[in-house]
Amino acid sequence: MQFPDRQFTSGTKANLPMLQAFRQFLPACVLLALCLTGMDGVGQFFVPGADHAAGLLEMWQMACATFVLYLLLAVVYWAIVWLLAVLLGGARVGIAFFGVVAYLVLLTASLAYVEINYYQFLAENWDTQPWMVFGLTLACLPVALLLTLIVARISAAHTTFAIPRLVAIGVAVLLLEAVALLWVVKHAWGGPTWAVLLMYAPAAAVTIPGLRKLSVRGLPVRALMVATLIVLLLPAPWTLNRLRAVHAPATFVQRSHDVKHVILITVDTLRRDAITAYNPGGGLTENMDRIGRDGTIFDNAYSASSWTLPAVASIMTGLPPRTHGATDWAAILSTEFDTIAEHFSNAGYKTAGMGDNFFLAPRGNMSQGFHYYRWYPTPWVQAQAFRAGFAHWLWTLPLLGLTTTVSLTDNAIAWVEEHAEDDFFFWLHLYDPHIPFTPPEEFMPGGVYPEMGEGFWNVPRVRMGHFARTQEERQWIKSLYDGEVRYVDHHIGRLLDTLQARGIYDDALIILTSDHGEEFWDHDGFEHGHTLYDELIHVPLLVKAPGGGEGARVGTRVSTQALLPTISDLTGLGVAPPDPQNPSFAASVADPAAHYPDYPIASGATLYYSAMDSVITGDNKYIKDHVTQRESLYDLATDPGEHDSLTHSHPEGVSEGRSSLQQKVDHDTTLREDYGGDATLNREISDQEKEALRAVGYL
Repeated sequence: MQFPDRQFTSGTKANLPMLQAFRQFLPACVLLALCLTGMDGVGQFFVPGADHAAGLLEMWQMACATFVLYLLLAVVYWAIVWLLAVLLGGARVGIAFFGVVAYLVLLTASLAYVEINYYQFLAENWDTQPWMVFGLTLACLPVALLLTLIVARISAAHTTFAIPRLVAIGVAVLLLEAVALLWVVKHAWGGPTWAVLLMYAPAAAVTIPGLRKLSVRGLPVRALMVATLIVLLLPAPWTLNRLRAVHAPATFVQRSHDVKHVILITVDTLRRDAITAYNPGGGLTENMDRIGRDGTIFDNAYSASSWTLPAVASIMTGLPPRTHGATDWAAILSTEFDTIAEHFSNAGYKTAGMGDNFFLAPRGNMSQGFHYYRWYPTPWVQAQAFRAGFAHWLWTLPLLGLTTTVSLTDNAIAWVEEHAEDDFFFWLHLYDPHIPFTPPEEFMPGGVYPEMGEGFWNVPRVRMGHFARTQEERQWIKSLYDGEVRYVDHHIGRLLDTLQARGIYDDALIILTSDHGEEFWDHDGFEHGHTLYDELIHVPLLVKAPGGGEGARVGTRVSTQALLPTISDLTGLGVAPPDPQNPSFAASVADPAAHYPDYPIASGATLYYSAMDSVITGDNKYIKDHVTQRESLYDLATDPGEHDSLTHSHPEGVSEGRSSLQQKVDHDTTLREDYGGDATLNREISDQEKEALRAVGYL
């Protein structure tokens, strides 16, 4: 059976087998996919941030991946139209369905556009929100009706004459050009244009019902479609890359060691005083406390930075941020620096890293030395599609392999059980209690402002001063954070129970720390990355050496940057300290009274507002704001909350702090030159990565 040009007549049904319908639809789907691929290819040169220097082979691969996605999209859409319009109720049902979808998409796109672009206006004019939503609802209705009538007219749903094929092709091209125009001005328009494409692409598709009979100089269009399909599909497998994990190289040879199992747990955004071992009145973390009770508690550990990337890079490399250069969210850790995983791998350990944080994904090179590295959020499948167009979103939105603390712990337990008989170094990074603060119901705080909701994630509202203006609102946010800490602690307990059940716990080296803390208006601010006060850089550090301990406490000030040489000494790797001013503190694990060199403890590489550095010498902490040139000095022994600056009353201390910081800067700069000079690498942040950063309040 062949399709007549006016097959979809009012109120009729077509008796057409699905397979035969697909054969008729395929040429139109191929043409539509080709057109959209071409539009994305052109858009590649107009969208800011696209790689204009792509070679011919790379462009071809991107075209292949984009075409495959659009072809799948077109086929799926045609199948839906066939099912609704042919099987269920004729043309009128299909047109009505299109109208409803068009209206919903228009409304969703409009509301999202307003939310993204006029957030501050809405926050400042809260009373106008309902009226704006109502106005958008009414405005979208006639637009959706107009689009539906156009589609109905074009598809001859309410006419008795055939549509000239050239007219159909012309209308399709015009609609596709409209789509291309939207993509070119995407960043100027600012809204979710991928949603608009869901309207325009089907509208273009239904205007091509007669392409099966069209020929070009005697060559049937169908033959051209098949040839194009073969050419574009052949290289498709090479454009797909499964990103489930980085796997071990074939040359790896495992050896036996005295310390067979090393487990490093870093908990994102964990304040020191959120752990009961440091704040006995909290009662939150019985499982984390187990590590300290069976080992050593370091009371004065400091992070190298107040946000994740530079802090973790310093843990992994043993180098200060100014040396390793991973101090910006687009930074890539240079291969010039050896990571702790590389040292363990070279020594014959299996190495695995697992966690959830945008900045620690493989694209930032933090995976160096790991045989197995699975990081979230990451796409399960990634294609090298054009960076313009709806196809680019298809890879990054529906296919994200998101995880939770529950599933992440499940994966960690599964890996440990599978490799219990191997010698391994395992790093687990838990993203909670990072924003959003959404603890499960069983970990929710009891009786604390339930009317405010069960979660908080809107950092921009706090930064703009539109929320958390009362003590009750601030207490509610802090209580949600505490609930997340209890949630994480519970699942750390599951991992520790597994280690004990497999006979690993007692003889393992287990270290728990944090990349940074979180401010809850301790200094009239919120979140992290913006200052260097102790609520952000004074972090927990619990070390359980093989054989256990008695919960001894160490008061010596140490930096988490020194974890690499410390772990090396505790396991016998024999790695020299990468930074001579941050040597191993392994001796303090065995003897809390052991002497530790009194080097200054430095932190820096802030993310927001101003570039800052801090240095602690003895009990004095000096902070320098390099933008305002403001200097602060605090005596941590008498003023641990850092509320009374001694800048004016103790000028000698300020001068000493300034000199100590300059010496530290000179030392780090020289160290950087020793490692090869300017080794900083940067990568481009994609639109989807920016959305991920925006979702957790970084943008």
